[in-house]
Amino acid sequence: MFNHAWAGRRTQDTFLTEDLASHGYVVASIDHTYNSSRVALPGNRIVEDSNGGDALDTNLHSTTEIIDTWNKELTKWVADEIFVLNTLQNENLDQKSPWYGRLDTQRAGALGHSFGGAAAIQLCSVDARIQSAVNMDGWTFGDLRQRADNQPTMFLYGVGNGAPPPDPATLGTAARAEAELDATDRDEVDTSLRQFGGYKVSISNTSHMDFTDHPLVSPLRKWTEPSHISPERIETIVRAYILAFFDQTIRGKKRISSNLEFLARFTK
Repeated sequence: MFNHAWAGRRTQDTFLTEDLASHGYVVASIDHTYNSSRVALPGNRIVEDSNGGDALDTNLHSTTEIIDTWNKELTKWVADEIFVLNTLQNENLDQKSPWYGRLDTQRAGALGHSFGGAAAIQLCSVDARIQSAVNMDGWTFGDLRQRADNQPTMFLYGVGNGAPPPDPATLGTAARAEAELDATDRDEVDTSLRQFGGYKVSISNTSHMDFTDHPLVSPLRKWTEPSHISPERIETIVRAYILAFFDQTIRGKKRISSNLEFLARFTK
């Protein structure tokens, strides 16, 4: 179950979803209507993102107001995911369906980028069919304390050039609000990992959009982000980590520890 970023699209991480499919996973990539860049509906109707940026503008809203907006939207995204998984489960039972007998929806995983990663983690809390979840470089909303002990999670983060964080007292309103969100998220994720276990991985010299197809298509990358690792390298790292994680948590392959030890060296 793949979730795009806020106002993103279901095709934004094709480099990753195609790789998972090539290893035998069925990947359902979801457009979250009214928060996707563009969705085609029956009757030739096109729906575009209608949330707008004002609701998330840190110059206009406090961190409490922004988190409240995100949590309300999170409920909708989780409902979308459950609807899709239920539909696939029904397809698996329908003898007329091309998916008849081919899907094991009781052993599912969820992943997403940015806000989509928060939706993937939250799905664990409400659906026992989800064995594990991955959040790629996103803040995590909802209640991280509700999932089961046997639903491990992985958090992948982009890290810049290692410069120390600025003094909050020197920041403007928007930057200070973002720093508050960062600190709150860090504390909640760390608490969750201590309680339930899982993985937290930081990849040096990467940023938020490096976890999408964006680095592969932007002709401006070499000027705008010259210090970042190459698109091919970030693509290889993300694919390897996520495949190893799902292979262990969904398929029961006992090789993630050695893989992650290797990859920890590989990403330095």
